Amino acid sequence: MRVTLQLTPHRPDLRAAFTAGHGRDLTGQEQVACRAWAAIDCPAALRWAMDHHRDEEVIGYARTVLDLLRAPNPVV
Repeated sequence: MRVTLQLTPHRPDLRAAFTAGHGRDLTGQEQVACRAWAAIDCPAALRWAMDHHRDEEVIGYARTVLDLLRAPNPVV
């Protein structure tokens, strides 16, 4: 989930490396699962960031994922 939503949305080279290493593209069910896990992970990540001195890296991750979850045609 983090690879597909956090690291590769704006890096087609990393997405290609991920799918090459995985041996295939994600199935539709796997894409849906990634989005569901991301929706669960974001609040937990934000809570952790707030408990750890407003960790900007984690807050940035959560913002990126939330933006992607709001997109009508997400990368994942």
